[in-house]
This record gives sequence, C-alpha cells and structure tokens, in this order.
Amino acid sequence: MALAWRLRERGHTVSFAVERNFLSTVVALGFAVAPLTGDSAQALRPYQRHIFADANALTSLSLLLDHYVAPTLPAKIRELRAACEGANLLVAAASQLVASIVADLSGIRWASVMITPARLPSACIAPQPPLAVLAASPAFLAPPPDWPPQLRMTGFCFWDADPAWEPPPDLAAYLAATQASGQPLVAVTSGSVAPDIADAFLPFYAASLAPVAAIRVSDCCRCGQRIRGLSGLSQPSSPSRLAPSSCVARISPRR
Repeated sequence: MALAWRLRERGHTVSFAVERNFLSTVVALGFAVAPLTGDSAQALRPYQRHIFADANALTSLSLLLDHYVAPTLPAKIRELRAACEGANLLVAAASQLVASIVADLSGIRWASVMITPARLPSACIAPQPPLAVLAASPAFLAPPPDWPPQLRMTGFCFWDADPAWEPPPDLAAYLAATQASGQPLVAVTSGSVAPDIADAFLPFYAASLAPVAAIRVSDCCRCGQRIRGLSGLSQPSSPSRLAPSSCVARISPRR
C-alpha cells in the first residue's frame, strides 16, 4: 500500500488485484481494484499453528500448497491476467506465485518486491524478473557484494495513513508512559501474521530481544501484560489485549 501511495503521488495510475478480504481497505483509499479468488486468512486459519510453530519447514509448505495455493491457482491466473490487460508493469510480492506465471504468459514487465533479505535467493540463483526490489534500509543490512545487478534496495516503505486504525487503550497508555519517561523503545513484531496464536512467537520475541539485554531491559510488555526482564518472555501470557503479534520493551542504557 505504501508503494502504491507513492506511485500515485508521482502521477502513475495504480490499480490492485487482491483477495476479497482486502477489497474494502483498497477501495477506501480510492484505488481501482480487481477481486481475486481466495481468502488466505480463512483458508489457513485451521492450520496456522502448524504453519508457524512446526519445526519442519516442509509441513508449512505442504499446508500452504494443499489448502491455499493449489485450490485457487487456476482462477487467480485467469483473474490476474485479465487485470493486467493494458498495464505496463506488474508489481507483486516475491511470495506471489501467480504473478510469475502471469508474467510468463502475458509478457508484462514484472517487478518482484521483498520486505526482508531472508527472501533473497542463493548467490548462484539470480531472481527471475528483470527488476527485484528489497524494501529495506542499508542501515538494516549492508548490501553484500554478490547480490545480482537487477536487485535494488529502496529503503523501508512507510504507510501510516490507515484512517480506520486506532491503538488499543492499553497500548496507547504504555506508549504514552514510555514517551514521558524519555526511555528508548524497542518493538519486535511478526506483523499481521497469525494473531490468534501469538504464544507461538514467544521464542522469536525472546531471541530478538536477547541482544538488548546487553543494554539492559528495564520493562517488557507483551499482549497487554507487563513483564519484568527478558526471562518473562519465555512464559505464555494472558489472551491478547494489546497488539497480539508484538512485544515492546523499554530500555535503560547502563551508566
């Protein structure tokens, strides 16, 4: 959405092709949109714990293919190909299999967008499209010398203009108290991934915040609970009243 917003500001005509559960957000912001078959959240909800908490990556891949990708792929190809008629560029997330197929079938120029370096392929396998975009900052990861020449690092995409979102009261109070204290804040989040099983991400939060322990974490807050110290992150907390897929920590530098 942030990318589309900036492209429109620069005079480009932008339209979306999204699943129906995303339609209202896109339409509310004034973009043209073509609906695509499928609802990833609904299709994968019964399997999300296995997808995100199973140690075997093949389990996740199998569930994604069997219950989401394969059943909707033929319809999505037809719908996206129709939506691309008259367009001169297809921009899609790197994980969107249907985009690569439509690009091959139609010959449309295709840009693949990644938001994390973890999605970059081996140095021996260059990305398929003539343009691959990593929406991350070089301050987050210095570009390695063996990245392929068609890869561009653009910096993070920021979209803070969702008019329908307001922070929950617990989160607003916590952030206000942090701002008043003058202490820096570290936020670790899995984004919108699997909010119904937030406890599955506790090891992720603990590992992510472990380096901060060298600075000293004075206070942690996850899912509406205040937890003292990093050790508390290994214990499941009460049901979410705050951001269900996030952990925030106040830090106090050693003097």
